[in-house]
Amino acid sequence: MLRLTPRILTGVLLGICVISRAADASPITFNFTGTVTQVPIDDLGTGVNAFDAIIGSLTFDSAAVDAIPTPTSGSYTSNGAGFGMTAAVGATTFTESGALNVGILNAFVDQYTVHASSSPLLVMDFLFQDNTAAVFSNDGLPLSPPPLGAFLQRDFHLDATDIGGNETQIDGVIMSLTCGAGCSASTVPAPEPSSLVLLATGAIFYAGRRWGRIREPKRNWRDQ
Repeated sequence: MLRLTPRILTGVLLGICVISRAADASPITFNFTGTVTQVPIDDLGTGVNAFDAIIGSLTFDSAAVDAIPTPTSGSYTSNGAGFGMTAAVGATTFTESGALNVGILNAFVDQYTVHASSSPLLVMDFLFQDNTAAVFSNDGLPLSPPPLGAFLQRDFHLDATDIGGNETQIDGVIMSLTCGAGCSASTVPAPEPSSLVLLATGAIFYAGRRWGRIREPKRNWRDQ
């Protein structure tokens, strides 16, 4: 019977972790500009008005793993202080760091979404949609800015709230999305959870066979 020692199991599990992060945590930054279309609520008194400029950037992890095990939808969350979004809207700057999610839909329409929020007090979102479903060929995480001109809808939304419940909502349209740092020309789908399970099964099976060969007793020449 094949036996897996703790040393082998530890090595296999560590190997799986390394493979699942093979691309390494490499930050990628996109810069964006846009224009405010409306300010439905401004209880915080930001003074932001329609037609004010939006200038900002977002940073995500190129090795973020797809949390949705389907071939048409991707959800990539980057956690850590270095990931998030900053937007200067009019004379006010909003910064959200700690978590950023990029969503990809490649189905009857193509969507590219960004959600920056590590607390309920500030949320910043993108929603880009291509009704012709011609932008993406899969649900992989784009490592360079998707072609903005291909999206008919390019919405920006910000919702800021203070501890007293005062709220400011700002809507806008994104006019440019460019590479700031770390971009790649390719789109690399991160391993999905189901793929990692298969990888783990194969790795453990291989380790078991290897251990079995190592532990196989040598036959005495008298037994031949």
